[in-house]
Amino acid sequence: MATTKEQYQEKMEKTKDSSLIYDGKIVKLYKDTVILENGKEATREVIKHQKGVSIAIKDTDGKYFVVKQYRYPFKKDMIEFCAGKVEDGEDVDTTALRECEEELGIIPKNLARLGKVIPSCGYCDEELYLYYGEVKEITKQHLDEDE
Repeated sequence: MATTKEQYQEKMEKTKDSSLIYDGKIVKLYKDTVILENGKEATREVIKHQKGVSIAIKDTDGKYFVVKQYRYPFKKDMIEFCAGKVEDGEDVDTTALRECEEELGIIPKNLARLGKVIPSCGYCDEELYLYYGEVKEITKQHLDEDE
């Protein structure tokens, strides 16, 4: 159902209580009690996740580079564009450049930020910034231990 600006009204749930349930390397899980607009209480489970980037890099033949990486939640290798998480204090553009060289061994040119997506807004605050670029120079990969 399409929503017009006049029909859209921002809803606010006020946080009454927030408890950190799990503090992991990649995510933090919170269990919050919120007060709804009608005054009733509800529970929200929220995953806090660092921002990430995903980069589509095209070569001179018009083909795109992808990586094959084992993804435990799916118990199989997945084919993906180059991607990674933003380190503390790092801006997303720097992350995109770093991930291209680390995962692909490529220094990109014409790197352009296309926008961002929110992959799982029902329970997670992750923001994923999307990029497009072309191959400027091929160098050497610098993979993490688990890549």
